[in-house]
Amino acid sequence: MGRPRAPGRYPGWSSAEQQPPAASIAHPPVAEVPATALKTGGIGVQLLIAEDDPALAEMYRLKFEHEGWHVRIAGDGERAMEMVASLAPAVIFLDIQMPRMSGLEVLRTLRSEPTTAHIPVVVISNRADPAAVEDAHGLTILGWFVKSQVTPETLANLVRDYLLARQL
Repeated sequence: MGRPRAPGRYPGWSSAEQQPPAASIAHPPVAEVPATALKTGGIGVQLLIAEDDPALAEMYRLKFEHEGWHVRIAGDGERAMEMVASLAPAVIFLDIQMPRMSGLEVLRTLRSEPTTAHIPVVVISNRADPAAVEDAHGLTILGWFVKSQVTPETLANLVRDYLLARQL
């Protein structure tokens, strides 16, 4: 039985709004995902996880692959930028504190390029200082989650809801 779809469904958001994710998206659409892909577990949906902690990256990967999504992992910001061009991910999960290029630098670069400006980004970080959160929200993200306060299930629900909203 599914969980109720009500405000507050995404614990760990630093934002007080708790809006359903599709309501807060202010950028152009990502590449179309076939409706059949959503009904069959998300076949064809590519996700990129930019996370330098291998244990956390693996935990997220296992959950997302269980949902039927294809997952690639980048261990640092520079590698994430290299992978974005070849993957065209439906959603990027982005840690803020990473080697070689910070998550905020990755986000700024993504938003500055016409070919990547539309890709939705979910920030997952240990860092929750108000200035960084405000900076990221100013660059249009789906949400900011503190790692210790969010489960892989919550993140999977966010992606599922976003992809379903894109089909309406």
